[in-house]
Amino acid sequence: MPLQSPKSPWQIDPGTLEPYHPVLTLKPFSSNLWMFDSKIFAFPIPMLMFVVNFPTNVRTWVVKLKNGDVLLMGPCQFTDGLQKELSEVGPVKHLVSPNAMHWMWVEDWKAVYPEATFWAPYGAKEYVQMKMDKRAGKHVGPVFQKEVGDPGWPAEIELVHFPLAAPDGTPYHETVYYHVPSQVAIVIDLCIWYDMARMSGMLFKFFMKQAGLTLEG
Repeated sequence: MPLQSPKSPWQIDPGTLEPYHPVLTLKPFSSNLWMFDSKIFAFPIPMLMFVVNFPTNVRTWVVKLKNGDVLLMGPCQFTDGLQKELSEVGPVKHLVSPNAMHWMWVEDWKAVYPEATFWAPYGAKEYVQMKMDKRAGKHVGPVFQKEVGDPGWPAEIELVHFPLAAPDGTPYHETVYYHVPSQVAIVIDLCIWYDMARMSGMLFKFFMKQAGLTLEG
């Protein structure tokens, strides 16, 4: 199910942000570590008395564990092509929602990999379940079996939890991951920046600079 942005008087054209080509295909990063980037989509961000639909994209990390199983961290848009590529890496046994924002496509992946363990964001399992139910207009769960870090979590991926919250009290609960075999730290949203070279449109650049989300800002 794609993310549906609410109607908003402020809509920034998704075409003002250039995706990380190629999208929705595996890209090797390190030993037993890959990533794939989503297409650009509109993400609603409340700003004072209105909502702005910002163009953005997300990145999914693919980890092949020592036992041969595959873990997907923050799975984005599902495609048959990705399923074929992943089958060549190994069996997908873990699907992780790394924080309280990265749950939008979990149901799509669950339908394809029903035997995988679905890991909820640390400290935000109930909140994410509530958001999924609200979007569907009914109870769709329980979608997640465990929270990140519970018994059964792969020992080769170490964790540091940040129990964060938005100004309105909404739980965010970011987790930073460290893949021990490759010595790579995986940071999802705790550190965000947008490359100005990927942007067009004065309004979009202005908002990103004001939010401190660009290197130039």
